[in-house]
Amino acid sequence: MRAKTQQSYKRTLHTYQLVFGIKQPYQVLVDGDFCQEALVQKLYVKDELSNVLLGLTKPLVTECTLEELKSKGRNSTNALIVAQRFDRARCPHKTPVASEACISQLIGASNSHHYCVASQSKKLRTQLRSVPGVPLLHIKKRLVVLEPMSPESKEALQKKELAKTLPSRSEAHLLHANKVSESLQGPVEKKKTRKIKGANPLSMKKKAGAKGAKPTVKESQSKETAALSEKKKRKEPTQEEVSVLSATETGDKKRRRRKKKSTPQTEASEEKSVCSVHNAS
Repeated sequence: MRAKTQQSYKRTLHTYQLVFGIKQPYQVLVDGDFCQEALVQKLYVKDELSNVLLGLTKPLVTECTLEELKSKGRNSTNALIVAQRFDRARCPHKTPVASEACISQLIGASNSHHYCVASQSKKLRTQLRSVPGVPLLHIKKRLVVLEPMSPESKEALQKKELAKTLPSRSEAHLLHANKVSESLQGPVEKKKTRKIKGANPLSMKKKAGAKGAKPTVKESQSKETAALSEKKKRKEPTQEEVSVLSATETGDKKRRRRKKKSTPQTEASEEKSVCSVHNAS
């Protein structure tokens, strides 16, 4: 068996266990055709069923299936020997009936006894697919195959999942009683809810620009740093100022040199010119 098929069988059996209550050891109803096909394909029925269902199995045969195999004659003697080794499932028929009718009657409309069915007849399998919660098995290419869940069993699964979400009978009764009591009492006055108010203005932190508000430490530090940066900017002259200052200094130096070089004769001539100007006036 492949790993993927084994995983799929595990999932289907897990859902059957949780939803429909089918547990180990699995009670498997076997018909005569299944036993005959197992002999032809050389399969040991007990081992194959336990390998497919991944657990303990209990193959069961009804008296009607045994009588049907006996009626077929010598061709089905080996299948009869195989079927006689299995346990008997009680059927209500005093006179023997066909195995298909017997198995379908045992399962009924809800499979209350939690049976699995191993059969080669397509008619019986199609009939049992309409009943929710019946695992079906058959032989195909020398392998025992577990069929996937039928749509009826999937619908039953969804209904049970929905029922879990709904309230129980006791809870529904309580809800109904509460609704009746509320209708008798009339409309209930709702309590006035208080509006959410803002924070107390006295407890709030004052803004930086408010009157009488003391500056914080960070604000004072920022002001000091701004003042220092302005002073630095004032002290540091620009390139244009530096060039102008250097030009003025050179002009002053030249003038001083000229005064030093001037002689006493030039000074006397200058004094005479000044006196002549005064006399003329």
